[in-house]
Amino acid sequence: MRVYIQYDRKMDVTSWAESYQAGTVPDEMPYGLHHLRECGWEPSFRHARSSTILTRAMKPVESRLGLDVAALVEEKRKRRQADVVFSWNEGVGFPTAWGPRVREPPSVTGCIWATDQAMPSLMERVIRHSLRRSAGVVLLSSGQLPRILEMGVERDRAHVVSMGVDSDRFVPLAGDPTPSMVMSAGNDQHRDWATLARAMKIVRSREKGASLTVLSQRAPDFDLPDIVRRNHATLPEIRTAYGQASVVAIASHANLHASGVTVCLEAMAMARPVIISNTPGIETYVVDGETGILVPPGDPQALADALLRLLRHPEVARQMGLQGRERVLSRFTTRHQAAALAEVFFSVASDD
Repeated sequence: MRVYIQYDRKMDVTSWAESYQAGTVPDEMPYGLHHLRECGWEPSFRHARSSTILTRAMKPVESRLGLDVAALVEEKRKRRQADVVFSWNEGVGFPTAWGPRVREPPSVTGCIWATDQAMPSLMERVIRHSLRRSAGVVLLSSGQLPRILEMGVERDRAHVVSMGVDSDRFVPLAGDPTPSMVMSAGNDQHRDWATLARAMKIVRSREKGASLTVLSQRAPDFDLPDIVRRNHATLPEIRTAYGQASVVAIASHANLHASGVTVCLEAMAMARPVIISNTPGIETYVVDGETGILVPPGDPQALADALLRLLRHPEVARQMGLQGRERVLSRFTTRHQAAALAEVFFSVASDD
């Protein structure tokens, strides 16, 4: 069986593969979708053409809608040779669903931001139309399910597929973490940096030597001695930061798509204890009090209390980190994710 995989135009799969060989990114293909080969599917990948006349012509429309409209006609022949088309996110998946059903294979789309954004009525109609035409919709969070059903997707076409990480490259490092060092990362628009900053202020007032390191291109400036690294972090840099952290903290605003789950799973895979905002769906990934700590969103005192608990009890933190890695290995690797996606593809292919 053949599946044609579309990332959005910003993802250059050739450069990614080269970076993987150089050891600067995890997984041979983004999100580990090369593992579909182990599950009865032969994947081929879209090669985005950023300099075509079509791409330039579509840019004003795409910037207005936030959709990769050029995907509908780019590499049409490759798409039609597949048994199933899978788009990682709705930016490319929604336009693909507009294609003529007679000549196109079933289209499955990931859905991330569409369940969390308030949109003008016209855009809402476009999204609902796209969802109705998709053979399957993949969600990374169970928290998205009620909203996607409300948007008109039948239950048998909505599939919750847990996120996975490369547990072969995100592995525990030798040596002890830096005492009282808190680490955070991510560029998601739902990150709540203000709550993290207020929590760290409380922590510093009670724990001498507590520090914060942030890897983010979107985080605001924090008070010194905090460190904010804004450059794109390579895999070795990310691994080093996780390895040095006593605790990894992820504060998020209310959202449905499990903001922060990638950082959460990477940290868990490296046996680091995680504290994360308890937004819908996060409980799928983190068992509160065992593999991490869940705190209410927007509550700096609760976040600070959780941080102090783990910073002051390093053995509790260490055990929590080890249990977190075991949970990733049993449920949340990119191999698990590929296997779940393969089942979705088989189901839509058999219905076609």
